Amino acid sequence: MKLLAIILLYTNFEGLFKSCEFDSILNLKPKTVYDSVIYLRSAVLLERWDVIAPILEKTDPDSANPSYLPYILQYLINSPYDGRGSDFFKRALSLYSGVEDYITYMLGLYYLENNRIDSATSLLFKLKVQNRYLFYKLAREITSRLIQYREFNKFMVLRKKLGLNGKYFQYAYILSLKGTQKPYRPLLYRFLKKNPKSPYSVALIKYLDKYTPEFIPALYYARKYRRVVRVYEKYHPENDLLLRLYLKSLYKTRNYKKFTKTLKKKYKRLQDSDDSELFLMAGIAYLRMGKKNRALSMFLQGSRNDDIRNITEFFYTLFKNPELDKKWRKTLLAYKDNFDGFLLNFYSGLYFLVKGDSTNARHFLLNALSMSENPADRIKATYYLARMDDTIQIVDSLYLTYYNVRSGALKIDRTRNLILLFNNYYADYPLHQNSELFRWKVLFMLGGYRLVRREVGKNPRAMILAARMAEKEGLIGENVFYAVNLLPYVRAISNSAGLPLDFLKMYFPLKYLPKIERYSSLFGFDPLLFMSLTREESWFNNKAISPAGAIGLCQLMPYTAKKLAGDSIDISTTSLFNPDINIRLGSYYFSALMDTLGSVPLALAGYNAGPHRAKRWMKNLDEIEDLDIFVEFIPITETRGYIKRILRTRRIYGKMIGMGVKP
Repeated sequence: MKLLAIILLYTNFEGLFKSCEFDSILNLKPKTVYDSVIYLRSAVLLERWDVIAPILEKTDPDSANPSYLPYILQYLINSPYDGRGSDFFKRALSLYSGVEDYITYMLGLYYLENNRIDSATSLLFKLKVQNRYLFYKLAREITSRLIQYREFNKFMVLRKKLGLNGKYFQYAYILSLKGTQKPYRPLLYRFLKKNPKSPYSVALIKYLDKYTPEFIPALYYARKYRRVVRVYEKYHPENDLLLRLYLKSLYKTRNYKKFTKTLKKKYKRLQDSDDSELFLMAGIAYLRMGKKNRALSMFLQGSRNDDIRNITEFFYTLFKNPELDKKWRKTLLAYKDNFDGFLLNFYSGLYFLVKGDSTNARHFLLNALSMSENPADRIKATYYLARMDDTIQIVDSLYLTYYNVRSGALKIDRTRNLILLFNNYYADYPLHQNSELFRWKVLFMLGGYRLVRREVGKNPRAMILAARMAEKEGLIGENVFYAVNLLPYVRAISNSAGLPLDFLKMYFPLKYLPKIERYSSLFGFDPLLFMSLTREESWFNNKAISPAGAIGLCQLMPYTAKKLAGDSIDISTTSLFNPDINIRLGSYYFSALMDTLGSVPLALAGYNAGPHRAKRWMKNLDEIEDLDIFVEFIPITETRGYIKRILRTRRIYGKMIGMGVKP
């Protein structure tokens, strides 16, 4: 009987789609229109355009099923196709009233994919009236193509006709002036001075031929560190900002000797600076020169503003160099009543706790507790104080709060419905009309997720509806996005009753759990832990791509994926969008880290920051036996937060499963 149920599930298109088994759907043959829609939707989610192409060839645009059109249109703008493509868009425009603006925008992208720039440009005038946001998005795409093809005069005419403003269009105008041999330098100079941190300044800096102190910020943010050094040393401007950028450029070029020498010489000017990054660089520079005591002084100086990077580097250096412990322990005790910040007191308390000095550990942690107005910080200090005192019981809610200060999921209320709860508390946020809901549904089908986000805005009830629509379309990442934005509203009305269970199912979805359980049993690790890792990595967006190039649910780098797959899987961006492939390789990698590093926090650290760093931390922090405290002293802020959030999420998933919540 159980076998029959499994067979029925895995031949049922809707059941497979709800279980996020998109690749399995593509191995079946649809028999009904509804099955065909799910089939096309799965192909789009995996970007399997090769699956849609044969369907398109057999489909007549004039009689195309309206349910198929959104997925066909997504294929058309992602795969150059200059056959009957325009006819499909025209049919969609006639059928889908209410989303004409987005279909027009998609048609513009389609024209650009097929190098029909004039056709795309003609749509701008219509789009300017329909939707200003999409108008500017398409105008940017067209401008980018015109600049790429050196059609500078066309852009200048378009800019004048449509009144295109903003940093990007100023950047394109400067390039156009240069391309048409017109005077461009005065405009370039003004742009670089006004927008030194802009990515467009980074692209324009190569055209700068006048190197004076006023351009040092733009040169620095464009990573032209050697040029910054030369310009500063030529003019020696009396400006503290430029001095700091000069020092940082010396550090970036690894000229540590000159960096430390100049810093020592100008220290009086800089000692009251709020630039914590400069002191962090100074500490690292002294460490690389072997001057450990001087490095610790710099880290301590940078810690004055409770800068977490300086503080963790300070204590990490102490643990790494035990011979310095005696001297600096005395220094900390000498200033124990003069540390103003929460973090410096908190980390000092943990340091003395590791050293077995409970009296001073308690003193610093009490200082930290008295200085903090942030509930999350107070909980952190209370947690460690409670562990030192046997009379204070560490209840589960306190531990959960420590790992979950941002979600506030201390209690789970399974009685209250989320939408009814909001109807009672947020009557001033009216529900959207049916026409708007239809528009969002079609936009999700067309791939216009960001446009829905803009239109939903901060309306809490609209967020709930959008999240539920996204889930039905298989867009679990969008579901989590809306849950995260709903959190402040939910916390405000939950009070002591706890968070509604249907909200937690949005915030911590379980859709991929069956697939993860399959591989966890194969590789031998906790499925809920890996579920939490996957949520942290991608918010369950199977098409997520990080700025560094990591892809898919488990955010695998292509070269890592190829190494893990060997010859068994042909690795590409599209194949890594496949949840089954991505989770299989991610599970294999995580199990290898667990085997190599030996503990959950270290394996998570290795997944986030690389196994080599995790091994170094394990070696240098070997004195710390308590894993919670070990995590606190990892010197990379991103990795510390990453581990804590995953451990928090694991506990919440455990509570949900314990309550009988199913995927």
